[in-house]
Amino acid sequence: MAFRARNIAGTIALAISLAAGTQRAVAQQTNPNPNPPAPNTPPTPTAPPPPNVPDATGPSIVVTLTSGEVMKGVLMGVAGDVVIVRHPVLGDLKIPRMGIASSEPPLSAVQSPPAQTGPAPEAVPAPLPPPPPPAEPKPEPKPEPAAAPAPPPPPPPPPPAEFVPPKNPLEALFHKDEKPFLEGWTRNVELGLNGTTGPVDAQNFRAILTLNRSTKLQATNATFVYAYGENNFGTTQDRFEMNARNEWRFGDSPWTMWASTRNESDNLQRWDQRLSAAAGAGYRLYKDEDLTITGRVGIGLAREINGENALLPEVGIGVFSLDYKISPKANLYANSEFYPSGKHVDFDDFRAVNRFGINWQVDPELKMNLRLGVEHRHESNAPAGRNNVVDYFLVLGFAF
Repeated sequence: MAFRARNIAGTIALAISLAAGTQRAVAQQTNPNPNPPAPNTPPTPTAPPPPNVPDATGPSIVVTLTSGEVMKGVLMGVAGDVVIVRHPVLGDLKIPRMGIASSEPPLSAVQSPPAQTGPAPEAVPAPLPPPPPPAEPKPEPKPEPAAAPAPPPPPPPPPPAEFVPPKNPLEALFHKDEKPFLEGWTRNVELGLNGTTGPVDAQNFRAILTLNRSTKLQATNATFVYAYGENNFGTTQDRFEMNARNEWRFGDSPWTMWASTRNESDNLQRWDQRLSAAAGAGYRLYKDEDLTITGRVGIGLAREINGENALLPEVGIGVFSLDYKISPKANLYANSEFYPSGKHVDFDDFRAVNRFGINWQVDPELKMNLRLGVEHRHESNAPAGRNNVVDYFLVLGFAF
């Protein structure tokens, strides 16, 4: 790059020398002297004509090239890495910035000529832009197709029809109940223990399990009772009894049909076990919010195991039951069952069971109850001294 700058500077100096010699030759040809000077007389100097260069308007600048030459002119502008200087003889010279060693004033102080004074040239109006093309008419928006309406939600299932029990007794026996037989049961277990210590030590234990289920068509009850007692002389009581009864209702009618079964075992009877079954009709004698009185009649059969091993008819069974609500937490019950023997025409041979008791609800949250009860059993054909047996008990129960 330095070599190139020296060549440019040498070229500029050569051009200046050639231009000066050309001007002197032209001046001698255009202005001949008719009176040649006398010998040994020096020629009169004449001023060279003004150089034929364009008008220079701008800041003066003295440029020293890297080759050592000095050039004076007018700074016309700086275009990138090129400095444009108007020389009075050579005209506009484009000098690379790298070929300039220094300048006066410095280039950084005069970058461009000052604005020209005088009237500004009339601005030539810019040609009007062509008119915009006519706007194309916007197509009318097409109406969006209406969304398909959502399908309506499925209707809720209809509520189950209210169960209406049949009023025909035969139809009620075989009609389907409103709920399965294994649903809707309430359970209650009761336990009692008492004892005596002294000349004769005695202990007595009683356990009761009660199951109940009630619908518009049926009412079912099952009771399991076990009682055991002993003293110094041996076992005083070892008895188990199971009673189950199902009753069919006929709508709002006070009439019902019932069927029951019983299984008894007693170590103090002349038989080891007795099985019996009965069926009949019932009638609700009275009913209000607190009191219900019901009567039942029917016929049945009984069989004693290790006693009279034969079927014993029981005709004219009579049952009376009463339930009374004393208060929201207490109720009273009483029932009597009469079973005449079919072997005799008179009523000297029969068996009967009478029960009476009061049930208190002790703790509703725990479903705890307390029951005080009395049970009387009579049997005409029982061993001597065992015709009438009375049990009284106090048991604590829990429902679940």
